[in-house]
Amino acid sequence: IISITIMLDSQYLIKHQIGQGGSSQVFSVTDSENKFYAVKIIRKDRKYSNEKAEHFVLRESIVLDKLGSHPNLIKSYGCNVDGTLEYNDDSLPIMYNILEYCPNGTLGSFIKNTGPVEESIVKFHFSQLVHAVVHLHSQDFVHMDIKLENVLLDEYFNVKLADLGASRCVANTKGYLNTKVGTPKYIAPEIEHSTEKYYFAPKADVYSLGVCLHLLLTGEFSETDFSEDSPMGSDVFTTASELSEYTESKPNKIIRLSENQIVSQEVADLITGMIAKDPKKRLNLHDVVFHPWMQSLNSADLATEVYQEFSLRKEAMMSQSY
Repeated sequence: IISITIMLDSQYLIKHQIGQGGSSQVFSVTDSENKFYAVKIIRKDRKYSNEKAEHFVLRESIVLDKLGSHPNLIKSYGCNVDGTLEYNDDSLPIMYNILEYCPNGTLGSFIKNTGPVEESIVKFHFSQLVHAVVHLHSQDFVHMDIKLENVLLDEYFNVKLADLGASRCVANTKGYLNTKVGTPKYIAPEIEHSTEKYYFAPKADVYSLGVCLHLLLTGEFSETDFSEDSPMGSDVFTTASELSEYTESKPNKIIRLSENQIVSQEVADLITGMIAKDPKKRLNLHDVVFHPWMQSLNSADLATEVYQEFSLRKEAMMSQSY
């Protein structure tokens, strides 16, 4: 076995690849004191536009710097658009961001691999995610690519919102944008289908949050048809859009989000309000924060429960991989 040592600017030792985006790769690295970080790397020798890639790298770092510290927002430790990967006697020109290391991966992959969790635990994580977005909006930024794949889990399974490369400052536009940005399945309908030139970006973030909440409750990550012959006189919904269309026509029925997941009327009401197709009828972020479902949360008690539950799930997942 040949072991290759790969260094980043002679300061960080590359350990393992932990993620990949459209033009970037993410690795865990350690510094001289053996402290772990995550590094997002874009290779300059590939066919990406250097100008566009540099803009992406710089934007994420600058935005995180402007936003300041928040317990549920990923930390940035700087970027370099003229970095070097060194291995053996060779080197590669790169751009990179040094970011906080979250050893438990994304919330999306964790739920996908271990299944949906109790509504109370979903509320714990969703509340953390919402408050990270509140912090962004309070600083006149919108994320524009909120999805469970961009929600990381730290060592205690707390949420860290990441990947701000698509974020925008809307201070000078009073919240309005005309850029088509986001990820299919999470993207607000007015961005894709509206005939209006501009859309109100904070409401688009709310839509994406609503899709995240739906997915956290169901664990369903594929677009599948819902059944009209489900138990207890309820209909089954595996996509957020199905739930939105249904509850607009039959607002008082019991809501079953998947075959084995009945949820409270409060959270069904919240999801429906967040994923309304018409942004004028959609809840704003203030409405979300002060929704009755969000108010009945005891974070201190739940933190221990979440850590214990997710630790057991992680242990079971790792044992199955061997």
